[in-house]
Amino acid sequence: AREGEVVTHNSIYAAMYYDRASGDDLPDPKIIAVLVSGMRGALRPLGVTITSHFGHGYSIHMPKGDPDAG
Repeated sequence: AREGEVVTHNSIYAAMYYDRASGDDLPDPKIIAVLVSGMRGALRPLGVTITSHFGHGYSIHMPKGDPDAG
């Protein structure tokens, strides 16, 4: 996905757990929200933000470079 593009919750879940053979082996889908929350905290000091789009998914936004910094 490109910066700012909304990625669905289901596509994140599928990408993370595609290699699980059994549905019984899969974690609760709510784990995505937990992991995103942790990522927000880890990336915030770098100026990266993750936006929730309720009912759709998430998008990530990188800090803009300083146009005055050569």
